[in-house]
Amino acid sequence: LGWVSATGVVCEPCEAGKAPTEAHVLCEVCPPGQYSSLGFSCGYCETGKEPNVVEFGVGATHCTACINGTHRHNDGTEDGVMQSCQSCAPGRQSNNERDGCDACALGQHSDDGGDCIPCNVGTEPNGDQSACQSCPANSRSDGNGICEPCAVGETPDANQQYCVSCSSD
Repeated sequence: LGWVSATGVVCEPCEAGKAPTEAHVLCEVCPPGQYSSLGFSCGYCETGKEPNVVEFGVGATHCTACINGTHRHNDGTEDGVMQSCQSCAPGRQSNNERDGCDACALGQHSDDGGDCIPCNVGTEPNGDQSACQSCPANSRSDGNGICEPCAVGETPDANQQYCVSCSSD
């Protein structure tokens, strides 16, 4: 199956990163986005992985896992299209399957599409969860990334971490 014969005399195997033509005459380099580890056929990496090389004329020989908050999805219909791991949009992070992106959880943000992290004390995520912003006046946040208004008769402390009574005891 992974053998070719250009002369009709000797069959030779294709090397990794290549696969035989349909007529088994030549070994062709796998197109960008596909790989061949045994020289039999070129195929797409499984979801959450990308070819070790994604460039024309250089056949990928294996797949590597997407890292650093990247994801990859592939339904196998993107013939000839370069496929590699992609970053998520700000305010989102790669899901556990690494085949798509999920919105950051309540109180968290991601400015670069990498892992979502909680906002610091006195701040909360902005509307698209791509950054943190200061809590509104008369509210506090203890580092859980959710601002809460202080009750009547209270005001936030200097760090906007606690609500303190306005009474002078």
